Amino acid sequence: MEFFKYKLTEKDKEYCLFHAKNGCMMNQKEWLERATKFDLGTCIFYNRPIVIEARGQMDGSIKWVLKMHEWVLGKDGDFHYEPLPSSRTDEFINNTRFNTPDECHSFWVENVNAEKPLYRRGN
Repeated sequence: MEFFKYKLTEKDKEYCLFHAKNGCMMNQKEWLERATKFDLGTCIFYNRPIVIEARGQMDGSIKWVLKMHEWVLGKDGDFHYEPLPSSRTDEFINNTRFNTPDECHSFWVENVNAEKPLYRRGN
């Protein structure tokens, strides 16, 4: 996963400053464990940026989503318009959340191999 770009949270920045001042730095494994967003570049089928993002769940756990602007990849192999949090159903969450960034990335690579029409819910 060396090709991912990292987006640091404020907590990550404080952690880095502390370690830099005290002469110890994080290794690649530690960076990857703390990353909350991975930039995958531009989708060749839709010409839109693709990112994998961590999403906090109601039970406090973290799940991962593959996002393309307002669209998220479902386990059915389709991109779904992502509504506001208050409008997301349990079915939607279960379909579009993955347990790890690796699981999310692997599913994308194995299942998105052609452009399909993108529809908003209700259209």
